[in-house]
Amino acid sequence: KLKRQRAAILKAAVEGTLTAEWRAQHPASETAEQLLQRILNERRAKWEAEQFGKKKAYKEPEPPDTTNLPELPEGWCWASMEQLITYLRNGLPQKPDTSPPGNRILRINAVRPMHVDLDEVRYLKLSEQEGEGYFIENGDILFTRYNGSLDLLGVAGMVRNCYVLTLHPDKLIRVKTVLSEPLSNYVELASNVGSSRAFLESRARTTAGQKGISGADIKQIPIPLPPLTEQQQIVSEVEARL
Repeated sequence: KLKRQRAAILKAAVEGTLTAEWRAQHPASETAEQLLQRILNERRAKWEAEQFGKKKAYKEPEPPDTTNLPELPEGWCWASMEQLITYLRNGLPQKPDTSPPGNRILRINAVRPMHVDLDEVRYLKLSEQEGEGYFIENGDILFTRYNGSLDLLGVAGMVRNCYVLTLHPDKLIRVKTVLSEPLSNYVELASNVGSSRAFLESRARTTAGQKGISGADIKQIPIPLPPLTEQQQIVSEVEARL
């Protein structure tokens, strides 16, 4: 019963019914389409700052295919995951040890829907240079890239309260959203339910008994995007109800 209730709350959150009354009483000063344009502008500005002095052309992120997606509430719009993130990377492929010494590295089962268990770690000995770029940070969203169970493939959890250097393995994909909270919290929530979740499940491929998805699949996830103020309300309501 609790599982069904949780699913119903999350479904209502990403369809706009959870905040329908609130939305009617709080008209947004910025629509989701205007927010998306602001995100895209900031995404490009961050990329250009990182590429300063390099002769490389910026590639606009692909919008989602909305052909079979449901209608959204007024003021919302569909966005692709690629439009909302600045960074996507697989983790380290080396096999870790079960005990120290070495750097902490997450196990694949550390990531569950809307949760990252920072105590689920193993240990990997490598140099500081080898580990550069693979340490997780608060606000990162991790997706499971491989799993024997479809229910646990492609699930997303956001890193919270991580204050010890921790790496991520090859079976997890790490993304960073263009804006921080509440966008990162909302994207974590939306990725696990509704049309977003259905899309990822449809992209699952089986190899040697393991189901897998790719970074390209994650980039194409359709996300139902509300205005920023409503994202904050959704996140608060979901946290309170769950």
